[in-house]
Amino acid sequence: MHGVAIDLQHPLLLDRPRLEEIRIAMYTVIQKQVGRYRARSSNGRLVDPALHGGVSADDVLQDAFEELLQHQYLEFAGSWEALAVDIARKRSIDAVRRSRKGLRPTEHRSEITVTSIDAIGADRSERRSLEAVPASEMTPEDRFLQDEAEYLSALRVAALRDLALEVLDERQQAVFFGVAFEEKTRRAIGVELGISGQMVGRIFAKAMTLIENDPRYPYRSRQQE
Repeated sequence: MHGVAIDLQHPLLLDRPRLEEIRIAMYTVIQKQVGRYRARSSNGRLVDPALHGGVSADDVLQDAFEELLQHQYLEFAGSWEALAVDIARKRSIDAVRRSRKGLRPTEHRSEITVTSIDAIGADRSERRSLEAVPASEMTPEDRFLQDEAEYLSALRVAALRDLALEVLDERQQAVFFGVAFEEKTRRAIGVELGISGQMVGRIFAKAMTLIENDPRYPYRSRQQE
């Protein structure tokens, strides 16, 4: 980690399963901010495209992870999960802002924006009211609750992403991630794939059937179990 000294007695380093879960959540939060979800993890199995300027979600994760492990744990009485989400969000927003320098709108190019995807599946219609509150007006308790909720949401999104990468073929993945994660129109996805919007709809329906019928589907309700 860039040669930075990490205290091996850090409580997270002594609980590797918890640390790995936190890493997965942090990576998903970062992907949410940079608008890319298709890389499964930071182990190089899938190449994660870099932002303008060469910074990737993997790079942001490494910096955020180092910051988390350098936090003074002897003086910390809060939630490591909430802190991890907060650090990941801030470092990824910083990276996106740096990548946008020099990309001002021109008469031939609109200003680039980053869309934050709040949830997938069942959560799509349940956007939390806290997310509508300006950060400057949030109380510390509100911020904590938001970070805790985002942590749990990130784990479910990561599970859904991994499931889609496992059970869908390449074209189904392109359609599923385009619709559910990147919020592209079916027409736009059809143009990219050289197929009609109607065909995109059929592929998406098939992809959702495959995902929702899998027992690992993370948004399965108790009634479905």
